[in-house]
Parts: sequence; C-alpha cells; structure tokens
Amino acid sequence: MPIEQLLRILSASIAPVIVISGVGMLLLSMTNRFGRVIDRSRALVREPEIGADNERGKMLRGQLAILHRRGKILRGAILYCSASVFCACIGIVCLFGSQILQAHYDYVCTPMFALALLLMIPGVFLFIRDITVSLEALELEIAGHY
Repeated sequence: MPIEQLLRILSASIAPVIVISGVGMLLLSMTNRFGRVIDRSRALVREPEIGADNERGKMLRGQLAILHRRGKILRGAILYCSASVFCACIGIVCLFGSQILQAHYDYVCTPMFALALLLMIPGVFLFIRDITVSLEALELEIAGHY
C-alpha cells in the first residue's frame, strides 16, 4: 500500500475517530451515573422505613420511583450513544475497505457517519433529561428543610 493511500485513509478517518472518542467520554459519564442510580436504588430498597406509611416512607418510595425513571432514561441515553459509536465504527471499516479494495463504498460510509451524528442527538438529550430529573429526588428529600 503506497504511503499516499495510507495518508488519505487516515485523514478521512479522523472525524469518525474523534466522534468515537467524544462519545466514549460521554458513555463513561453516563455509565457512572447509571451505576450510581442502581446503587442508590438498592440502598433505598433495604431501608426499613420504605414500607412505612409515615412521611419518611412516602419520601423514600418517591425517591425510588424517581431513581427508576432515571435508570430508564440513562439506559436509553447509553443505547443511543452506543449505537452512534457502532455506526461510526462501521463507517471507518467501510472507509478502509473502500480504500484497500479500490471500491467506492461512499453510499455506506457517509450515511453511517451521518447516522452516528444523528444518534448522538437523542443520547445527549436523554443525558440532559437525566440531570434534570435527578434534581427531583433532591427536592423531594429537602422539601420543608429550607
């Protein structure tokens, strides 16, 4: 493979690789938040007062419901962003394959990169939504204390 061809392949794959790197950092943050939601939910279920009919029991059940909703939101965000990385990877493989085989797979490479970018939109939206919903649990717990 001549060096000019290799340089052309590498320069064409820079944008998808940057997308993979950026979305990877988002996924790291999302999975950390998801793990925290799971851990907090398990801790709340073990609270002895969660079944009580007093104010604390109602507050704990409300927090558990919010955590469940957050878990579903984060799961969606993680799935969308993972699909984005998957599409970017397919685009890079098609790009390398088209350069090595001297075939034109632009009808696959370009749409895969575009799809990777489009899939990031709902993933980031859901991530922002989780941040908004996470404040509801805090507001529930501190209500009446200020």
